[in-house]
Amino acid sequence: MTAQYPLYDQRHPSHEEYRKKVVRKIDLNTLPGVTLLYLACYIDRSNIGNAKVAGLVKDLGLTGSQFSIALSVLLVGAKIWLPLLVFCWGALTVLAAFMTNFATLIVVRLFLGLFEGGLLPGIVLLLSTLYKPEELQLRVGIAFAGASASGALGGLIAYGIQKNMEGVGGKPAWAWIFILEGSATILIAFFGWWYICSSVQSASYLNDEEKDFAVNRLRVPRYTGVISPSEGVKGKEKEVFEDIPSQEATHASSDLEHDSQLEKFEWPEVFRAVLDPQVWLMGLAGAAVALPLTSLGFYLPSLIATLGHTGAHAQLYSAYPYMSGCILVIVSAFLADKWHLRGPIVLAVTPLSIAGFYVPDVMLILAKNPHTLYAAFFLVLAGAFPAVPCLLSIVPNNTSGITKRATSVAMQVMLAAVAGLISPFIYPEGTPIVRGHKIALALLCVAWVLTAANVLYCKIENSARMAGKRDYVVTKYLEKFESGKTKAPIGDRDPAFRFTL
Repeated sequence: MTAQYPLYDQRHPSHEEYRKKVVRKIDLNTLPGVTLLYLACYIDRSNIGNAKVAGLVKDLGLTGSQFSIALSVLLVGAKIWLPLLVFCWGALTVLAAFMTNFATLIVVRLFLGLFEGGLLPGIVLLLSTLYKPEELQLRVGIAFAGASASGALGGLIAYGIQKNMEGVGGKPAWAWIFILEGSATILIAFFGWWYICSSVQSASYLNDEEKDFAVNRLRVPRYTGVISPSEGVKGKEKEVFEDIPSQEATHASSDLEHDSQLEKFEWPEVFRAVLDPQVWLMGLAGAAVALPLTSLGFYLPSLIATLGHTGAHAQLYSAYPYMSGCILVIVSAFLADKWHLRGPIVLAVTPLSIAGFYVPDVMLILAKNPHTLYAAFFLVLAGAFPAVPCLLSIVPNNTSGITKRATSVAMQVMLAAVAGLISPFIYPEGTPIVRGHKIALALLCVAWVLTAANVLYCKIENSARMAGKRDYVVTKYLEKFESGKTKAPIGDRDPAFRFTL
């Protein structure tokens, strides 16, 4: 029986034990690196809020909405991921210590956004090529936990710097925040270049047998139909391997399901991504969550200062609410992978944030007691942070073909980044805080509705495919394939492909 199935086949008696061994190696040699990179990204992105509390606004002579403008220009940038970017934004963060006025602040933030722009889509795409769909969100969640941990860590670091380094070397505390955190980012960049491999095929920590297993296990079907150029849809008992089929595969579809490493770029695949409703639904939902989340990240130290905590103590108290988000990111990601669900998890956790913004006489909008107001931040971050890895996992789970997947992930993150241009102005200087809370509440409700719409779309589409209502897509695809108009895999167009809810 053992010889009947290869080791990467789930029916092999030793498959599960060997799978755990290989996945554990990939985890240990990938996740620490990408988590540290994203941690550095978020600390360097949000440390301007800590620097503001430490006196940046006064020292640079900022007035009116200039601080909000400086925040917004960070989020204009190219969606390109290269390891060099990590070093570049670290070096730029160090240089931020030498800013002297509004103009230099704008230039620094603009280029910081340019360098950081491609990191998140790159991380998501990398992880989607290393893990199966049902394993992806936990790994995205672990990487994203670096973002939630950065809020706590950044606040604690800023607390120590502001308390002990004001005036050291003739520089204010806010300058030392940039110098020390930027220097740490440069070190993390070198660590990332050394630590992370771009694929399992190039992973030095795997032997040849483990590499073969890691590659082939990604071919385990997520759908049950098979497509042949000569026979169309054929049988429910055969397997279609997604993305990385064996060159020796005997399946009738092996000539259509190309290795993602060999797939050539085609513009129609880009257009398929642009026209995919899931990309827009999840991109806009991600933007609706990112707006209040980013706003609170920028302004939480300042908002806490209004509760009576000032200076270094404001930095310290700004760290605590992020801890709830960090914990729930991991818990929700584990459950999402265990249950093979994405959208329903978002629908479950987002109400925590909504409750944090609005429960009569208790939370942010109506709360009068400063301690109750502070407690509300825990709920807001506990609901918003876990939603992000879910939203980031839906698109790569539900797209197939490396060109379409890369474009889809980049578009989703781009929408959130463009929306981030607005986030600093949710809590503008000189306006009641409650106004910003109401805007954030409305956006979270929009995110919930968009996610529910995507879940409904996936359910309807899966039902239609099971009923044979999408079989005509195969005929259209085969005509293009046989005429040479496309060599891209059929991917998620296959009627037997099932979307993850």
